[in-house]
Amino acid sequence: MPVGKNGDSVTSIDVARLAGVSQATVSRVFSANGNFSGKAAKKVLGAARTLGYRPNAIARSLVSSKSGLIGIVKGYSENPIFQEALTRFTYLIQDAGKQVLYFESRRHEDIDEVMGNVLQYQVEGIILLYAAMSSALTLSCQQRNIPVLQMLRHSSGCRANIFVSDNHKAAGEVAGHLIDRGYRHFIYVSGELNSSINAERHAGIVDKLGETGCPPPMTVEGDFTYDSGRKAVRKIVKKSLLPCGVICASDMMALGALDGLRHDLGLRTPRDAGVAGFDDVSMASWPSYSLTSVRLPISEMVRDALEALCLNIEDKAREPVVRKYAGILVKRRSTARKGKD
Repeated sequence: MPVGKNGDSVTSIDVARLAGVSQATVSRVFSANGNFSGKAAKKVLGAARTLGYRPNAIARSLVSSKSGLIGIVKGYSENPIFQEALTRFTYLIQDAGKQVLYFESRRHEDIDEVMGNVLQYQVEGIILLYAAMSSALTLSCQQRNIPVLQMLRHSSGCRANIFVSDNHKAAGEVAGHLIDRGYRHFIYVSGELNSSINAERHAGIVDKLGETGCPPPMTVEGDFTYDSGRKAVRKIVKKSLLPCGVICASDMMALGALDGLRHDLGLRTPRDAGVAGFDDVSMASWPSYSLTSVRLPISEMVRDALEALCLNIEDKAREPVVRKYAGILVKRRSTARKGKD
């Protein structure tokens, strides 16, 4: 219950008495769906300020059956792009007059266990950030009429709004760029093998190399972290012919790969090995790395995705949408071999 400036509990009845209006009028003024204006609203708001009154969101949700809560579940990842997406989602949700209920899974934790906790709350919709959802959990959300949004990663057979980058196309463009720079032997440092992001990027690289007559890439598994990228190049580069193109499934692994090539193996980049990544995180543009990468339109994706989810919240019968966004290849010094334009 709200507490007034003098420490006493303040109710909507107190506000109504001071404002000289009915309690129903106070409720309409503070309603999430209210469109109440005029002298009465000014009296109510003035009285609320005087008394230090704030409406109880939980009590209001019990009356309206609308909690105003959007659940966000983020899978374990050290990639800064997911933190950027989370921040943008949070600001937009708050601007829309709703609140975020946030959960994050630990490394190797089953996302279904986390989702089980989310479903204990009266959420209006669920956003999955880099988190795959099982078919059983999908059915559970459908039975509860809770719309779902999958962002940057998706699960097959899941009835949800899906907003992702066109990973296949972007990976093909990266491979084509490295071919244009004169590389003919390739290494792919993958992410987690069971992720849709990894599968699509690997397929895009393989398809592009096949089109141009280059052999398929040597592949080593990473986990989207800096350390895994650094370890990966130490493990596999000695088996490859030089110069070679190293394509990493994320910028964090690519940054680790650059340091591994230079400091651990003593190779010259980009002369001996060119390195490229995905996501164009802020560190990619640092002069010490100058990493070629694919930039995603995160701001646009978040805005469009949240709009789609809100439409589903208002109209549960509305069909979810699937949308892919083209990335922009940002060419930097990590692939700029001398003599190549």
